[in-house]
Amino acid sequence: MRPHQPEVHLPEGRHIAITWEIPDNFGGLTKAMLMRSCHLAQHGGVEVQVLTFRHQPDLDAIRDDLRRRGLLVPGVELVNLWEQLGELDDIALAAAPFDPTVEGPLAEAGPSAQLVEVRRPDGTLLGRQRWLRVGERTVLTPDGDWVDHTELYAPDGRFLGGWHGSWSLWTWWLAEHLGGERTYGIVDSAYIGPALAVDPVPGLVTAFLFHNAHLAARRVPPFGPLGRLRKFVSEQSEGFDAFVFLTAQQREDFEILRGQQPNVHVVPNSKNPPTTRPPRRRDANQGLVMANYEPRKRLDHAIRALTTAATSEPSLSLRMFGAGPERDTLAELVESSGAPVTVDGYTSDPQAEFARSSFMLLTSTHEGLPLVLAEAMAVGCVPIAYDVPYGPADVITDGVDGVLVPAGDVDAMARAIVDFVAAGKHEHRRMRAAAVERAKAFDPVPILRRWADVLREAGRRHQARSAPRPDVAELSAHEHRAMIARLDDLTPSLELVDARWSGSVVRLLLRCGASGAATTAPAQVSACLAHAVTGRRLDVEVVPRPDVVDDDPRVIHIEAVVDVDLLGAEPDHVLLVTLEVPGQTVTDTVRRSRTSRRWLPLPPAAPRRPVLELRRGVGLALAVASPKVAGEVVAVDDTTLKVTAASLVGGTVSGVVLVGLGGEQAIVAEEHDASWRLRVPSAGRWKLQALLDGRRRDVCWRDETATLLDDPDAGLHLSLTGRGYVRVTRD
Repeated sequence: MRPHQPEVHLPEGRHIAITWEIPDNFGGLTKAMLMRSCHLAQHGGVEVQVLTFRHQPDLDAIRDDLRRRGLLVPGVELVNLWEQLGELDDIALAAAPFDPTVEGPLAEAGPSAQLVEVRRPDGTLLGRQRWLRVGERTVLTPDGDWVDHTELYAPDGRFLGGWHGSWSLWTWWLAEHLGGERTYGIVDSAYIGPALAVDPVPGLVTAFLFHNAHLAARRVPPFGPLGRLRKFVSEQSEGFDAFVFLTAQQREDFEILRGQQPNVHVVPNSKNPPTTRPPRRRDANQGLVMANYEPRKRLDHAIRALTTAATSEPSLSLRMFGAGPERDTLAELVESSGAPVTVDGYTSDPQAEFARSSFMLLTSTHEGLPLVLAEAMAVGCVPIAYDVPYGPADVITDGVDGVLVPAGDVDAMARAIVDFVAAGKHEHRRMRAAAVERAKAFDPVPILRRWADVLREAGRRHQARSAPRPDVAELSAHEHRAMIARLDDLTPSLELVDARWSGSVVRLLLRCGASGAATTAPAQVSACLAHAVTGRRLDVEVVPRPDVVDDDPRVIHIEAVVDVDLLGAEPDHVLLVTLEVPGQTVTDTVRRSRTSRRWLPLPPAAPRRPVLELRRGVGLALAVASPKVAGEVVAVDDTTLKVTAASLVGGTVSGVVLVGLGGEQAIVAEEHDASWRLRVPSAGRWKLQALLDGRRRDVCWRDETATLLDDPDAGLHLSLTGRGYVRVTRD
């Protein structure tokens, strides 16, 4: 029951959560939203409505299941758009702001589409929607990917009107349901969110919560194109009263890419406090995975890592709980490899499973802030997780309350499992106790206090805004743009063809194109330099090169002209290139070079000068090298690396970084002499990275013959961290 005296004082008004649906066997996003809503009611003393927009005829069964699982408590109500529309009479429905260009019902769905009917409980027709099936990778419902036509009907079967899309229906219903009353809405759905960003509902203060990574898959933050599923909502972030991330690192990376914005905040997910005490004893060899069976979770990595680890620790075993399209594939992998793994179905009591397990594995490609980590830690289950963006490093302190493993490194995951199991009872007790203590930071009350501050600030911003609402035609056009951004998957292609210096001016010849766009015309191109630490921008002159003709008519060649003297005292910049086609834009850094030319001709004690560099995972960077120190990196033997550095001039420099590559070293280090002797676990390729201003920099790399490489694409990586230790990882 909710307390008489709330523990957290929330702003006065109605409180709602906005999401698309409550799916079967839902994952972390829906669970986090439901728990937050329960916490608002229980600890904030407010009534909360969870608003859903997809037609689900079994809502009463869903409500019963959520109550049984403690995810729908007194004070929290589940409200559905179609369920409420079904209760309205024909007069109320006829008052909707229909699109006058929709003159009658559709006769047929057409190719690659399906007409879906929504009926009232008495069987009468309430609505029809045409769902388009455009993509195959992410289908929103079994009916299709996007609604491009909606119709409403009176109880007697009369056609009342319709829209080209569904956004107008959503925002009209929200306005009618809320009645202009001051309401605080936390929006969890990237499908619903864009409508509210471009069509603000009167009285509704909107806080969009970003639940996942914002960059396209396999891109290294902070630079790269936005992921297509959240691209439109990212571009419309200023349309919300608050735009909330789960981690501070993601907020920083987002603002470096998109620029600083006054409405951006950070609030992590909250979890339920554990209802059972961690057991005194558990099998140290028993592991667990709790995740949806989908490609993003990379669960084959967990199976392969456990299989490798079991060769050293034969008593190891792993249980996997979840649901999704890859279940059969994973089961086949387990059978073919003989892995000591069981692939089980969905569990409604994950806490009990965590309490029975010694460790849990997380192998995702990316996350927002995986609540599963805090839930496991709360009952003493130690997480062993890939260090992916975002969340694991924000929850886990490596070696203290869990283990961080370089992302994608199955062998390192296997070694971490073996090392943890072999650590012994004393070390296990220490880590379990630390994990339980760390999980308390995600208890409801401290998280809700942060939400209270964010919502108050959002309310003040909402009060000061006066953006007019778009009409039906404008809203339909926005909806069409959002559909294209989500489904067309515009992919940039950028290559550095040549670079010529003239004094402080560099002229970059670039080859630019965009694939996936529904156009045969070349993109419009613009560019800027972004400071790699603060994100501040400097416009770059872009000159078309019509004299350079390409075989692909959608590809153009341009010249980007940069005056390095304008960079001032902040030299570390990357070149961001924006490609614009009708209805879409995409921004990326230059990823490839068509030449083997070395862009870094910097001797150890060279004067201050500009340097071009193609950084793996970042792209084309323009830096200014400084001769504050000189030094060398020497391979003593196959397993030992020796780094020496000596200061040349005074000044304070933070960290250690190589600013000149391509065979010559100029290492910025502390003012005093320094020497590190780093042991490499095995011969082969490796790369040394160091930390400067909180960002990792490549120092040097070596192939099997101890030759420095122009492109360190693979091998062992050594990282000097801010805490003074070295991390070795393998590509």
